[in-house]
Amino acid sequence: MANPLKPRHASVQFADPAAPSGIEVSREDFLKQRRASAIARFRLHEPGWLGCRTIEHPVPAQPGSGGSTGTIIAYVSPAVCRAWEAAATGTLQVRRAFVDAQIDLALTDLADQDMHGYLALTDAQCELFGPDLVQLVDESLDRTTYSHLARKADARWEGTLVERVRPPYLVLIVSIDFAKPARRKAARKPVVAASRRPRVDYEDGNAGA
Repeated sequence: MANPLKPRHASVQFADPAAPSGIEVSREDFLKQRRASAIARFRLHEPGWLGCRTIEHPVPAQPGSGGSTGTIIAYVSPAVCRAWEAAATGTLQVRRAFVDAQIDLALTDLADQDMHGYLALTDAQCELFGPDLVQLVDESLDRTTYSHLARKADARWEGTLVERVRPPYLVLIVSIDFAKPARRKAARKPVVAASRRPRVDYEDGNAGA
């Protein structure tokens, strides 16, 4: 039986009959799988978490993008949401709305890129794409009040769904958690050389005198 806490590897899947591989997964199933993957990752840090915040941002076609559009979805851990809301002011509803708007602002910044450029197909492309996307997410978060938390984010690419090939319509999913703080190495205690006591030789006649 698979470990339910082990996150799935990010991948690109198709839901368009015109795709080379045909229909592979529905949008509903894809989102369900990716959300479960994100929650599994969050639970590695906090096993008690059972849900997460979901922010969805539509991406309009950009000039010169060939009509490529889509949606960016962010799954945000409860730990990030609570810390971010605690740093805001107002009622609980006001603080929650503020954080949601800040996350949407980060996704808006991310969406300024060409959506077609978010498509990676081969394993080699995915290996290059993942770190680049994470860097873009980190930079987008730094342009919001998230930077005030002084906590390094742990963003991950959860996967991409190609809902339509021509013109391209992609659903890009990321998850955002706090990075684990680096472990501090224990400082080594200075080694103190044992002090040497002067050697005393007793003569038989004076021993114990």
